Amino acid sequence: MLCAGHFHLNTLFADNYFDFNMILEGQNDLTVIGIFQVSNGDAPSSLLKSVKGRSLLTVGLMRETYLPVYNYIYMVPELLSLEQAQKFDVILGQAFEDDAMFAVSTNPERVACAFVYLQNVPSKEIFEAFIAAASRIFVNLCELEMNLGCIGDTLEEWRKAPVSWPKTISKLEIWDWSPGDFSNTKRKFTGSPDEFDESIHKLL
Repeated sequence: MLCAGHFHLNTLFADNYFDFNMILEGQNDLTVIGIFQVSNGDAPSSLLKSVKGRSLLTVGLMRETYLPVYNYIYMVPELLSLEQAQKFDVILGQAFEDDAMFAVSTNPERVACAFVYLQNVPSKEIFEAFIAAASRIFVNLCELEMNLGCIGDTLEEWRKAPVSWPKTISKLEIWDWSPGDFSNTKRKFTGSPDEFDESIHKLL
C-alpha cells in the first residue's frame, strides 16, 4: 500500500538477516511477518524482544526436503491478539496465497513439522484459538515441538486444562527453552499427545 509517498506494508516475507526491529518501527500497519530459512530459536527470541505493544502474526519457514517447498514452520503465538489467533488459518492462508515466491512453495498442506515458542505462560483463550486454527490450516502436520520459557507454570496450566492437540500429531516434544541461550535449552518430553497427557504430572 502506498500512502503519502511511502510504502505501508501489511504483510512481509523476508530472509532472516533483515533488521526486523527497524522494519517494525517504520511499518505500523504491518500485521504479518514471514521469515525464510529460520534454523533455530534466534528469530523468535529476537522478535519477542522487538515487538512491544502490538500484535503480530509471525511465522518462520524452513525447508528440510529436496522438494521446492517449505515443510517446517516456526510460530510465536503469544504475539497474537485473540482475533488473530481465531483467524490464524485465514490470515496466514491469504498471506501464503499472496506470496510471490515461485521458486519455493509456501503451501500449508506441505507443512509436516511445527515449532512453537512461548516465552511466558500463554493466555488460555488465545492459545486454544491458535491451536484450533493451526489444526485447520496444517492438515498434514505430524510433529509438533513446544519451546516453553516458563515451563513449570505452563505445564501446570495444561495439567489443569489439557490442550486439544491437533489430531494429526504423532510426535510431540516439550522443551525447556532459554530465550537467547540455545545451548541451555533442554528436551523434557517426546512421545504422542496421549502419552504427554498421561505423564504431564511427572514433568512438574
